[in-house]
Amino acid sequence: MTDARNWKIGLSDCCMPEASMSEKFRLYAENGIEYMEISRGQNQQFLDLDFDEIKLLMQKYPQVKVWSVHLPFCPFSKINLASLDEELVKYSVEYYKRGIDRVASIGVKTVVIHPSGEPIREEDRPMRLETAKTSLARLAEHAAQYGAVIAVEALPRTCLG
Repeated sequence: MTDARNWKIGLSDCCMPEASMSEKFRLYAENGIEYMEISRGQNQQFLDLDFDEIKLLMQKYPQVKVWSVHLPFCPFSKINLASLDEELVKYSVEYYKRGIDRVASIGVKTVVIHPSGEPIREEDRPMRLETAKTSLARLAEHAAQYGAVIAVEALPRTCLG
């Protein structure tokens, strides 16, 4: 059995939206937070991330490990691995592959992804679930090239997962 007294502390950086990435690393290090998830819900927020800066901060603060990067999940009309629109699914898979490439470039091995957007009607769930499984399998294969894994976020409401 794992002793909870030995658990490491981790925190998503989205809890400090006003702080710069440099401030976040410094504050994590000063407060004994050993693991960081970098999370950007919106597409543009992710595209604006400076992965070169993050890599330098990882070197400057080796006690803070970027455990995961959460890829964007909205707007659902533009990113949705379980859409009924085949073109949107194709775009979403390719978009996430590029995201995985960026994450892998800094040595992070865990990529968090939402398996769907919402709302999902009950009658659409079986088809959307199959679409999501196919999409996620393609992404897992892509991530494996880097020794990385896809972590599918468990979601509430009508979302898949």
